[in-house]
Amino acid sequence: MSFHRFGSWLLKESGKKFMYGVAAATSVTIGCLHIVPNTFLLDKYKDVVHLYKNGFTVPVPRPLLERFNKAIDLLEIKEQDRKQFKPFMVFGFDIFSAGTFFSHYGVIIGLPDNFTYIDSDYIDKTKIQLLESSIPWESDEGILLLKSLAMSDIGQIYAIAREVHMRQSPKYFIDFLSSVSLFILAYGAGTHCNARYNLYAKPRFVRIVLYGMLGLFAYLNYIFVKDASQLYYERKTDEYLINKSPVFKEGGKEFYENILNRNRALRTLMGKLGEHNYSPMGNENYFIRQRHLPLVQRKAFFEDVHTSQDLM
Repeated sequence: MSFHRFGSWLLKESGKKFMYGVAAATSVTIGCLHIVPNTFLLDKYKDVVHLYKNGFTVPVPRPLLERFNKAIDLLEIKEQDRKQFKPFMVFGFDIFSAGTFFSHYGVIIGLPDNFTYIDSDYIDKTKIQLLESSIPWESDEGILLLKSLAMSDIGQIYAIAREVHMRQSPKYFIDFLSSVSLFILAYGAGTHCNARYNLYAKPRFVRIVLYGMLGLFAYLNYIFVKDASQLYYERKTDEYLINKSPVFKEGGKEFYENILNRNRALRTLMGKLGEHNYSPMGNENYFIRQRHLPLVQRKAFFEDVHTSQDLM
């Protein structure tokens, strides 16, 4: 009964004003979900993903810091802009980044612990577990995984440069603007349809269906814009880096080869979960969406450049 009265109140002028306020608050909230973690709470975000040892954050080792600075040097970033990029040790075996170059809060670049591995023979295998279980390092997949964790300097330099350059792109603003504008568009379309076709006089179910369709339309368009812009800027980043320095050309090829080998090993070692996450070739599996360029395609891009140069 109370729900029925609330629904009837929403059809009144005061209820419509209330929903307008809710829509405005929702649009602000959506915007904040993009802005806050990458600006005001960037340091808190870093604390969550930081690598810890015995309760303390692990500092970036000097050799790894030198490789980070080498990547910045090769990108020819201006001296006054270098302070925008702050390296730290991140949990896990994937490089990480957050923030935007266009904010005074800057960008954080998370460097995985395996970037400190000199050679696969020097890796402390007892500290590495998979799904809280030990890894059969003597198996073919275990050997492949161990080999993939150790990466040369140029592979690491490419990975760092890739994250730095991506954070210099307008991708952050595209995600922010598309999410807010599509929500506002969906709300405006719903309000227009209600007024034009007098849907307030129709059963509540009609409006619920309309709102659901508009919401689904806005969400699908948002993920399309988000994924399409991600693929575009990943492609542009590789094109930029491959023409910027021979180090990036060699490093990109090695980096993706290591990641593909790691994923192929994990596909077997993780069982059903591995088959769900990775393809037999080592690509990341996605359901419907394509969040990133296929790793095989990115590796082939660097190999094709090498082949073209050899033929010349």
